[in-house]
Amino acid sequence: MAFLPILLALVSVVIWLYISVKRHNYNYMRHELLATIVILFFLAHPSLVRLMFALFSCTEIEEGEFWLINFMDIECWGDTHTFYALVVGIPSIAIWGIGMPTATLKMLMKEKKNLD
Repeated sequence: MAFLPILLALVSVVIWLYISVKRHNYNYMRHELLATIVILFFLAHPSLVRLMFALFSCTEIEEGEFWLINFMDIECWGDTHTFYALVVGIPSIAIWGIGMPTATLKMLMKEKKNLD
């Protein structure tokens, strides 16, 4: 799921590249591709971040036993959960929750004069 926006961006690049080759206008591609990637990002971002934070959503079933809400067969902060939280959850939140909005803002600020 974390790679879906990257895949969508690559498909967008291919589509806009094809259109710009047909029109012989590469500036058109740059402008339209920027708009497409920003729109795709803001459509996918809330779902991705919610899914990543779900890795830390636990509930107490019995006294002192906490289980992951989305996968009740995984005990919170057991070996499996700790691995996924540290290797997948935290880096994904850092990249998709903080890094990508920052990168998108920088990209938009750089292209501010070209935006309609």
